[in-house]
Amino acid sequence: MNRTLLWLIVAAILVIGLLFYRSRSGKNLDVDPHARQVIEKAKRR
Repeated sequence: MNRTLLWLIVAAILVIGLLFYRSRSGKNLDVDPHARQVIEKAKRR
């Protein structure tokens, strides 16, 4: 029981961290749309 609860807590922390990271990564590009497209294109390479 204790081991299952520990794994559930660890999994929840990982999911929350992943969601937080994904939500932050797209919002730090506070630039005009054309520059954003160029940056996104460069990231894909």
